[in-house]
Formats: sequence, C-alpha cells, structure tokens
Amino acid sequence: MIYKDTQSGRSMVEVMGYMAAVMAIVAGISKLITGAYSEYKISKASVQLADLAGSILKSSTVDVNYENIVNMVNGKTKDSRLNKEGRKLIPTTYKVVGGADGNKIYNAFGGEVTIGTNDAKDKFYIKFEGLSREQCIEMGMKEWQNNRTVDLDSIVINGNYWYWPIYASATANTFQLPTTRSALAGKKVDDPGQCNLETGNIIMWIFN
Repeated sequence: MIYKDTQSGRSMVEVMGYMAAVMAIVAGISKLITGAYSEYKISKASVQLADLAGSILKSSTVDVNYENIVNMVNGKTKDSRLNKEGRKLIPTTYKVVGGADGNKIYNAFGGEVTIGTNDAKDKFYIKFEGLSREQCIEMGMKEWQNNRTVDLDSIVINGNYWYWPIYASATANTFQLPTTRSALAGKKVDDPGQCNLETGNIIMWIFN
C-alpha cells in the first residue's frame, strides 16, 4: 500500500511538471504567432501604401493637378461615374466603405486612410492614423530611395517633417531622409523618439 501511495504521489508531480512544460511551449508558440502576424500586417500595409500611391501617380501622368484624381478616389466628385472609376484605383487589399460623404478607406491595421492634396494641388498625400508605436516605427522606416514607381517628396511623422537633403532646411522639427530607427524609436530609455505614442501615431507620406 505504501508503494502504491508513493507511486501515486510521484505521478501527480510528474503530471504537474508536464502541464507546466506544455503551458510554456504553448505560450512560446503563441508569442511567435503573434509576432509573425504583426510582421505580416506591417508588410501588407507597406505594400498597400506603395500600391495606392503608384495607382494615383499612374492615373495622373498627364495632369499634374492631383485634385481631380484624389476627389475621384475619395468618391467626392459630383459625377457618380467618375467616383466609380476612382474606386477602381484603390487596391483591393484595402477595405472600402462607400457612403453619401464619399469613401472611407481602411488599411491592413484597421486604421482609416486619408488622401488629399497640398494647396497648390501639385502634390498629394496618403495619411495613416491610429498607428501603434511598433507600426509607426516600421512604417516610418520604409525604404523609398530605390522605388522607381513612386516619387516620395517627404514624410511627416507626428508633426516631424522629413525631407530629402536637397529640400531639407534647418528649421525646427525638420530632418533629412532617409529616416533613422534611432530618431523614430529613441536613442535611450527616457527618449521615446518620434513614434512616441503607444497608440494613435500618425504618418503622412507626400508624393509628387
């Protein structure tokens, strides 16, 4: 009887050890899946951005005034046929909800996408709002120098302007492209960098 009790107690300890090991493995796998999914969404959003910018640029090769094409994409012209054609310019990877006030466009992160022009109408911008800190850093680090399809003019990250060296000035909150991870993520613990919000970061890419 004593032998059986000892075996029973030992088995219970072993079972508890197995359960702890399984839980640790499951937690590790869950972390890997979460990380992989986060990377997938960032990659998808990066492609979405380039595809949308390229689509607008290709449709505006003749007319350097982007106001008309942007209004078409936003579904805000007075001609329903033009609005319909404009919606076709939005890559199918975006979620688009049409309405009386035009199109609401959502990116891979689920955040709303805003498309507009500068005052002179010779440049257009694409703005992603509601970005997490990680999303802001990774999207802000997107490489544009070797992109022959899209001509990036500048980037605005939470009010900080990034220009190519030829256009950069010495004014406050102005930096030279390409962006740097240390500037976006911070150089030390007490420096959160330009992507300084856990949620609600905003990046605007300006194209010409």
